[in-house]
Amino acid sequence: MSDTYQKDTLEWRNVMDAALREEDSWLALAGLFWLEPGHNSFGTDASNDIVLPNASAPECIGHFELLDGTVKLTVNVDAEVKVDNEVIKEAVLQPDMSGSPNVVTIGHLTMVVVERGDMYGIRLWDNSRAERKTFEGRHWYPIQKEYRIEGKYHRYDSPEAFTIHTTIGNDVEQQALGYVSFALGGNECKLLAFESYNSRLSLFFKDLTSGKQTYPSGRFLVADQPEGDALVVDFNRAYSPPCAFTDYATCPLPPMQNHLKVSVEAGEIFDLHGH
Repeated sequence: MSDTYQKDTLEWRNVMDAALREEDSWLALAGLFWLEPGHNSFGTDASNDIVLPNASAPECIGHFELLDGTVKLTVNVDAEVKVDNEVIKEAVLQPDMSGSPNVVTIGHLTMVVVERGDMYGIRLWDNSRAERKTFEGRHWYPIQKEYRIEGKYHRYDSPEAFTIHTTIGNDVEQQALGYVSFALGGNECKLLAFESYNSRLSLFFKDLTSGKQTYPSGRFLVADQPEGDALVVDFNRAYSPPCAFTDYATCPLPPMQNHLKVSVEAGEIFDLHGH
């Protein structure tokens, strides 16, 4: 294993930790409120449908109105509520699945509409949360060269749709672009490759360490899209999903095709008793 590979992997792990400590990160998440059709009031008073952290905002600010898949924000008090950094009294909000969600800010609070199938909710970040500062960092297996594997990528002629279960109990459809085959521990393995950010491939998986040494529902792994059919599967960069750090994430669960019948003792470790 080259010193450069070791250094690059350690730097990547440090970047992953730094991202968790940033503003509006997973550690800053403070709530996820599913909207009911009609008016959903919000503010710090306990009578609201969406209750904001104590002393963070006025008691009753206004409401989010859900109507036929559209969410409209209305502010009823003299409070500095911004949408995309502009003070507003009313605004129709684009959800996260649009690719360009509107960002609502009130002081150190941030809110975004999330869309999950036919469900719409308000995701709330509180950047004053202590968790951002007290986070010790992720825990990892030692870097091992045998877990950086060159596999063979098999592209589908056209993307294939798969139903993916999520941690909140609903199903979403994701497009698999192909699959990668590789050998690990004397076993022939396959992982479906799904669309990911920046045209990369998502190889989220579960293995025999899941629920023992690693996060119970599985781990994420992202790979660069290959030009030919050689695809590097680097399990040293396998990491726990956001659900490992917050109760307010909506993580996809690996499909049965991505349940490996081997132990992948590489990447991120999860402390089941106090992570």
